[in-house]
Amino acid sequence: MPAQHFSTRASAALRLGRHTGVRAEHTIANDRISGFPTVEAQIASVVLQRQLSGSENATMTFTERQLGATGSLTRSHVLTLGWSRQVMPGVHFEVKAGPRLSNDGTAGPEVWL
Repeated sequence: MPAQHFSTRASAALRLGRHTGVRAEHTIANDRISGFPTVEAQIASVVLQRQLSGSENATMTFTERQLGATGSLTRSHVLTLGWSRQVMPGVHFEVKAGPRLSNDGTAGPEVWL
């Protein structure tokens, strides 16, 4: 068995008003590579999004991640605030940042560009 990858993703969205919406997502992934431990991941997120203009959005996202490899499990909780802009058709810029707390008690920054 050289390599196997399985993943599934589900999401649901709800409009809360003309410019505001909420979205929930859940992803499960499993990777197997011959000679390496199996890696499993589950990621669940809830995103509150507000349209600021025709090309800009603001988001607040809460994410829980659970990553496991044979015999070990890491869980983290992340709260990010984000801003995105559609620069031109096909070009999108997004930045998100916030704190991450892991099950081992460590805290650190989470930054996405």
